[in-house]
Amino acid sequence: LVHFELVHEGRPGDAEAELQRFSEVTRMFSDRLNRMVGHMGRRLVEGARRHALIDALTGAHNRGYFNERLPRELERAQAGSRPLCMALLDIDDFHEVNLRFGWPSGDKVLQTFVGVVEAHIRRVDWLARYGGEEFAIVLPDTDADAAREVLERVRRAVQATEFHALDGRTVPVTISIGGAVLQAGVADMVGFTDLASNACLLAKSLGKNRVWMSEDPPSAART
Repeated sequence: LVHFELVHEGRPGDAEAELQRFSEVTRMFSDRLNRMVGHMGRRLVEGARRHALIDALTGAHNRGYFNERLPRELERAQAGSRPLCMALLDIDDFHEVNLRFGWPSGDKVLQTFVGVVEAHIRRVDWLARYGGEEFAIVLPDTDADAAREVLERVRRAVQATEFHALDGRTVPVTISIGGAVLQAGVADMVGFTDLASNACLLAKSLGKNRVWMSEDPPSAART
């Protein structure tokens, strides 16, 4: 407005210089505004993407994250001939927890459970909610022995934790864990997940509250 007033005051020489400066300043602010809007837009998009990959109830990664990241882990392990393990965790008799204590208390158990698991896995490991009361842990650059050690630590931690219903009652919680080691014959995430799934089912059939690795012989029942 000041620049336009200069024009109307009959100072054409000064007005021309001021208008040139006005144009430069306007361009500078326009560039800054474009960068600011672009930065805000990227933050919004990244935030929305992160939100889309997080389970709303537990705060763990969700199934979409699992489906997106596991193939990359497989590709990296296969390309570099590096070890890779994954495990499926199933909360034992969780349906009974819901029936006995109520679904909101079941939700609270799931939230506490995720906190316990995340506190006892390593920084390189990651957790995702596979579905319902089933969760997956992926352990990069990890062989069977190291994976078993981590998974047993998780199992013991869950068993030792006091879970509570909304009314304060203690909720007994244990988990069955099936671990799988990446093998030469495994071509994709479906086959890899199936190995862990079968191991988890075997752990449950052997009495629950245990870790079973896909390579374990049938006679080696572990408590």
